Amino acid sequence: MVPYAPSGPVLRGELSRAFGPATEARVGFTYETDAPPMTSAMQTVALRVLTPASGNVFKIYLLTRTSGITVVEQSFPAGGGVNGIFDEHALGPPIFFAQRQRIEIEAKLVAPPRLTVTVDGKVAYSGVANAALVPGSVTASVGVHYGDRPSGPITAHIDDVAVYVK
Repeated sequence: MVPYAPSGPVLRGELSRAFGPATEARVGFTYETDAPPMTSAMQTVALRVLTPASGNVFKIYLLTRTSGITVVEQSFPAGGGVNGIFDEHALGPPIFFAQRQRIEIEAKLVAPPRLTVTVDGKVAYSGVANAALVPGSVTASVGVHYGDRPSGPITAHIDDVAVYVK
């Protein structure tokens, strides 16, 4: 649980595991968020891909807003800058609040890159990912890995995590 935080630094509370270079990554987990945060948004459960040659970072994560849960593709160019992308996708079937569901996020990192999210075994989103998603070193992360202030409170139950990297 992350309490309500009106000010201060970015919120974090996660467990991460780094893997080597990959062309495909998938994280599956049982997920339940009791209720939406009162304000702002929280990022939970992520796949991060670092491209060693360029230093670029690409993230795919669940974004929990007051209005619901979506999946986001976000890139961070090496050295910072504002040329990154932020693509947010609605999920259908949705991830419901106060209900345990099995979620899988799968990323194919070879051209053309592809992102697929399933909810309880049904495809909730599938599409060609941004071209910035290329093979690289993968890190899987569960928990709250970013929350702007003011934010929270939020309780996320994440169990039965399985990661596949190829």
